[in-house]
Amino acid sequence: MKPSILSGILVVVLFFLVYKAMQVIFPDAIEYWCLGCNALGIRPSGVNIEELLWDFTWGLAGSTMVEVVTGEKLQKQST
Repeated sequence: MKPSILSGILVVVLFFLVYKAMQVIFPDAIEYWCLGCNALGIRPSGVNIEELLWDFTWGLAGSTMVEVVTGEKLQKQST
């Protein structure tokens, strides 16, 4: 469970930075692209909360999908 949550948090942070960079480069792109998809109306720092929740769930799922797709169990390596 812990690796999945950590992966979800890392994906949210990564995509948050991507969204912020997009807002700098293309100021109106997210509003134009995502017209009407902010159902909750919550936008932390100008990013739709639904997008961040979507990214978090993909981070949760992605950490376990790697094991399923590759057939190998990921283990913490001792140093």
